[in-house]
Amino acid sequence: MRQGNVLLRKRKDAIAPSDVASIFDVGCIQELARIARLPLGADLDRFGDGVRKAAVAFATKAAKITTNDLHTEIDELYRMARSNAFEKVADLIESLSPEAVALLNNRGKQPGSPQPTTIESPQATLRALSCSPPNTSPGRSPQEFGRTDLRANL
Repeated sequence: MRQGNVLLRKRKDAIAPSDVASIFDVGCIQELARIARLPLGADLDRFGDGVRKAAVAFATKAAKITTNDLHTEIDELYRMARSNAFEKVADLIESLSPEAVALLNNRGKQPGSPQPTTIESPQATLRALSCSPPNTSPGRSPQEFGRTDLRANL
């Protein structure tokens, strides 16, 4: 399954929690009761409520991103940044899951560690990543070449 531009290996297509009621309608519950060989006097409303509740719980859990999915997203972002594929980096940042964005934005927030720049937009990240100092001759700073570190502006 793909989330944005990142291939998520383990996630399976599951129904959305909001679709459970329409999928597990009265006809479906009656068919499940027949398959399960419930007794004739069984309370199908109660059975249906239990099936729907279990389906919502499953769909909700299946929709959550796993640790492996987070690793895959961040690894792909890192590999593209290392290969200077900054347009691809911008696309990947745009498609990051909310969990990955939160993880990256909260990295290093332990006492005494430098505070990282948050991911706000692909354009700002692209600017920050592409602003490495040019080759300078001894005694000349990047600022003298008209380049400043844009990470301070994020």
